[in-house]
Amino acid sequence: SMNILLDDLLELSRVGRHKETREEIAIPDVIDKVLEDNAATIKEYGAKIILGEKLPTVCYSPTGLSQIFGNLISNAARYSKADTPPVVEIDCDRTGDFYRFTVKDNGIGIDDQDKERVFEIFTRLKRKKAEGSGVGLAIVKRVVEAHGGQIGVASKIGEGSSFWFTIPAPSTPDNSEDETCTPALAKR
Repeated sequence: SMNILLDDLLELSRVGRHKETREEIAIPDVIDKVLEDNAATIKEYGAKIILGEKLPTVCYSPTGLSQIFGNLISNAARYSKADTPPVVEIDCDRTGDFYRFTVKDNGIGIDDQDKERVFEIFTRLKRKKAEGSGVGLAIVKRVVEAHGGQIGVASKIGEGSSFWFTIPAPSTPDNSEDETCTPALAKR
């Protein structure tokens, strides 16, 4: 609907505008909350979510992380194959100074010409009537880049998609002039 669209556009315009406090956040906690918030969608599609063993704690804006995982998980559920319940696997590896997260699904996949375009505003894949404003992945990309990361997708038609994005790993003490991270305990 128009309202959802306007809300999403507003959200997009806000990303990266003002410095959000970055906090120490454990990724499993974020995902738990996202799964709670998206419980209806997940249930509607019968999605199964599988979390990797070693999901780290990062320094990030809480809203940003919810936007990233919220969009990627709900997309993975919605762009599923008619006859196959969605399985979404979330994993992470450390490569150098970055954590590289993957959100992999077994859905309809994205064809090559759409891979760059999926992150542009209003791109919806024509092959499946799915809800949404077409702004979600644009928000995700903007959040990831505003936090010093990159994002991309690997996919084969009919075999699902694997979205990946990077988050800078907490810095070593000797270059600690980058912005400080509010310890999670400070808020309690």
